[in-house]
Amino acid sequence: MPFCSNCGKEAGKGITFCPECGQRIKEEFTPEERQKYIEELKASMDEKKRAGKELKEKQKGEEEERKEQEAEVRRRQAEKWLKKRPWVAVIILLVIIEAFTGFFWNIMFGGSSSEPATYTPPQEFIEIDAGQLYQEYKSNEIAADLKYKDRFLKVHGIVQNIGEDIMGVPYVVIVEDEDDWWGVQCMYPDTDAYRELLAKVNPGQEMTVTGKCKGSILMTVLLEHE
Repeated sequence: MPFCSNCGKEAGKGITFCPECGQRIKEEFTPEERQKYIEELKASMDEKKRAGKELKEKQKGEEEERKEQEAEVRRRQAEKWLKKRPWVAVIILLVIIEAFTGFFWNIMFGGSSSEPATYTPPQEFIEIDAGQLYQEYKSNEIAADLKYKDRFLKVHGIVQNIGEDIMGVPYVVIVEDEDDWWGVQCMYPDTDAYRELLAKVNPGQEMTVTGKCKGSILMTVLLEHE
């Protein structure tokens, strides 16, 4: 019985074209010829798979290289910015010292209450864009605190960064424009559920964060998601 020389499918007698791929059927097709075509077809398919895998690995490597280059550019821009403003580095150092001091002070003297914490859901969210909130704090921090601090906000913007602070607490920074350096930083509870949620967030996408406003520090408005 003849076989298709293109795909190797067995064809019935008297069939002129392969019902599988449309190739013209050879009148006489020996088992050896059939096996040869099957091996050649398999080799061709393996080669296509290998080429596809190499292409994916190449694209992945190029994407990782692009991200590394972007990170390096941002790092250099930050270094250049800090060199022009050395006082910012001093403030950052003081904030880190204060954070560690307060953390260990609470451990040694504050303790933790055995009573479960109670949560009162907010009655109302103030909706605002990240750029507007940042500009209000930049223009007059005292006035902005009176208006927003310790109140629940719903802030819209573009994701600029996703990461962890020095205590390992996850956060998201949203800004008005992708090129902005400063905006609104929302801190999230350090739980597996929130980490899985933040793992799906990508820089450049639009996002709305909610939380209690904690004021401004180092030209960034802080929110605590509750």
